[in-house]
Amino acid sequence: MQNLVFFKNKSVWSWLKLLGQLMIAALITLACFEIIKGFKATEENIYLSFPLKEGYISHGGNSTIINYHHADTTAQQYALDITNLNTWGLRAYGIFPKDLNKYEIYGDTIFSPCDCKIVKVKNGLNDLPPGSMDTVNLAGNHIIFEYKNSLIVFAHLLKIL
Repeated sequence: MQNLVFFKNKSVWSWLKLLGQLMIAALITLACFEIIKGFKATEENIYLSFPLKEGYISHGGNSTIINYHHADTTAQQYALDITNLNTWGLRAYGIFPKDLNKYEIYGDTIFSPCDCKIVKVKNGLNDLPPGSMDTVNLAGNHIIFEYKNSLIVFAHLLKIL
């Protein structure tokens, strides 16, 4: 019976390989902790209902790893991306189609997520496909409402009905 050894040849290459594996394991562990931390609020929570009959939050949370908006420490820090999936499990028919009707969420009715006061409504701007930006009207079509002394914005809506 052969004894198991940690390294067959205790060469410099073996030690470097082990060190590299340990560094990768440490990075993965740190990323896991960052993801878990992203599901915990660091400030007072505001509980809202989901504003659609069906849909999913595709980017949301308190960590840049799970919510790219969190990297912006000003206007979009608490932003969420809400989408809907078609029968194929995709958000649109095609990869970044220009025709907005190909997006499953386009034209959905948005419901108030709470009992709130509407502060401002901006509607009538051209609908833009995802990835496009109106450099003059940065918020695009949007609704601002007040809830428990906080202003909440539904921005970049594809359509306000």
